[in-house]
Amino acid sequence: MLVDDEQIRGLRLPNTLELPPSHTAAMIGLFLKSLYAETLSEAHPRHLTALIERLDEAERRSMKADPGQRSGRA
Repeated sequence: MLVDDEQIRGLRLPNTLELPPSHTAAMIGLFLKSLYAETLSEAHPRHLTALIERLDEAERRSMKADPGQRSGRA
């Protein structure tokens, strides 16, 4: 059975959907998280591999150098 527009006119809902800022922020967060995960899963360009290794090693050395300073204890 076909239903014409006249029969369902009273059943239509107005388009008044308003998303709260928290929902918008959550959606942007999910988008960024997937974008970052995708970017991090890609292989590093060959010319940057040595630089990344040097930065990682420098970070490891700085973390071992003075653990009390990192936690706020002097």
